[in-house]
Amino acid sequence: MLVDDNPDAVDALGMLLELDGHQVAVFHDPVTALAAAERLRPEIAIVDIGLPVMSGYELAARIRSVLGDAPCRLVALTGYGQDADRARSKAAGFEQHFV
Repeated sequence: MLVDDNPDAVDALGMLLELDGHQVAVFHDPVTALAAAERLRPEIAIVDIGLPVMSGYELAARIRSVLGDAPCRLVALTGYGQDADRARSKAAGFEQHFV
């Protein structure tokens, strides 16, 4: 699962991952991604932090809640790269933080 409000960037990343053999679901907004999370049960969710409507931090918490015990690795993909930003993404449950 890829979630980013920058359609060009997320669509390009989705295509690259598909070319590498991955099954990818791309979402341009967090509300649609959250609605699909329970149905898709993603193994990995790459989430932009600076999303409209709800932040990537909030989306991560909601995905965890919806999936319950199902494993899902959360990866932050963001322009926020300060130490405080990395600490906040870790506290929100992200396993990786890519700037």
